[in-house]
Amino acid sequence: TRLARLGRKYRKELPWITNYSTMIRMALLAYATGTMFLGLSYWDIMYHLVFIAILMKKFAHEEIDALNQKQTEENAKSAKNARKFVVTRKQINEPS
Repeated sequence: TRLARLGRKYRKELPWITNYSTMIRMALLAYATGTMFLGLSYWDIMYHLVFIAILMKKFAHEEIDALNQKQTEENAKSAKNARKFVVTRKQINEPS
């Protein structure tokens, strides 16, 4: 659920987060419903789904961190470029 909410925040850049987290949630729900009628031989599937969810969370956080770092670098670069155009009082008052 938390990963799906995080995916909504980065919907445009990383749409796969919300899609996959919803699919995992539905698969766990379907598995829980189906295993009420099956024996213990199918219990290992739940562990596979949990493992996939953990890996998906790891990959999502890695991509989000990379995206945030890229945006921070772009913001720093644009701030540096903006400083070039700022005229100070000292520059205005200096005789040419």
